[in-house]
Amino acid sequence: MIGWGLIGISAAWLGRWRRDISRLGIGVFGFVWGFVFGWMQNAGFWLLFVYPLNLQSYLATYVSSFFFDTAHALTNLLLCFLLFKPVVQVLREYKDRMHCAYKDA
Repeated sequence: MIGWGLIGISAAWLGRWRRDISRLGIGVFGFVWGFVFGWMQNAGFWLLFVYPLNLQSYLATYVSSFFFDTAHALTNLLLCFLLFKPVVQVLREYKDRMHCAYKDA
């Protein structure tokens, strides 16, 4: 769960840091997080389900998930690239609808 939280926090930080981020920028963000999230999941799997805990089993865990992590990262890249415009449009409409302005009386 911490992985999902870190993705959300870093996405919010990215939105504040780069308001005009491009499709490619979001795609690269998703690609990188596809690998980072996979590595975090691998660490949990290794600690909880693998015995013995040594360098060989650690490397085997990460090597065995390389193709899955790559597929995850590439899917993130593709989906972020393809769905960027519609999602940004929906979020902007929501922001405009929910905007409140207060005036002093």
